[in-house]
Amino acid sequence: MAALWRIAAPDDTDRRLRDVRVPVTVVRGTRDRLCGHDWAARLVKTAARGRLVELPGAAHMTPQTHPDEVADVLRSC
Repeated sequence: MAALWRIAAPDDTDRRLRDVRVPVTVVRGTRDRLCGHDWAARLVKTAARGRLVELPGAAHMTPQTHPDEVADVLRSC
């Protein structure tokens, strides 16, 4: 995990999202301690057409633990 973090951490997601012109939906669980609310909210503000959806009770691996809810969110885009 530490090696993965060293590779991923330098990625300037905020800068890259400024250039995205399609809708961006950030989905996170309310119990996600790795990708917190403030981080997700910042990403959404950075994207020109961003939206934040928080799934109650979900943790970090939301697509794996709550696949139906994530699919519903994506279908509503």
